[in-house]
Amino acid sequence: MFHIKICGITTTEDALMVARAGADAIGVNFYPRSPRYVSIEQALAISEVLPAEVVKVGLFVDSPAPEVCATFDRLGLDLVQLHGAEPPEFLLRLGDRPVMRAFRVGPGGLDPVVQYLDECRQLACLPQLVLLDAYVPGQHGGTGTLTDWSVARKYQQEVVSPPMVLAGG
Repeated sequence: MFHIKICGITTTEDALMVARAGADAIGVNFYPRSPRYVSIEQALAISEVLPAEVVKVGLFVDSPAPEVCATFDRLGLDLVQLHGAEPPEFLLRLGDRPVMRAFRVGPGGLDPVVQYLDECRQLACLPQLVLLDAYVPGQHGGTGTLTDWSVARKYQQEVVSPPMVLAGG
């Protein structure tokens, strides 16, 4: 697992800079409506300059499973980050590709996360990691808004597995 992931990398220069600064994971965003969206070609260039030990994460929002799988395989990604409304069954369609499932923590607190993970357990498709991000209406993440850390503490105390990643805000 990584300790520091910088998401939204759009250039090879930025990728090298964050790797040199100590980030051990980078995220490239394949959501076309994001200002940090990158094409497959841009992501390939970024991937090629990174040191082998840097974890490469592809961020997807409601993309079709075949597209996620093809992108993961073509780029040699290490982790799929799902940041949309993908149901637990979607994880099954990704095969054995490791998944970090993002949740925007809002008024429901931890309850939607626990319910989702319970469904995943029933289907035997538990994600490898859970990312907790701030809820901002109409946004899928990357807003710079601080996540409710009390929910993160509660996750660590009550849920524990899969391991949690906390978005920086």
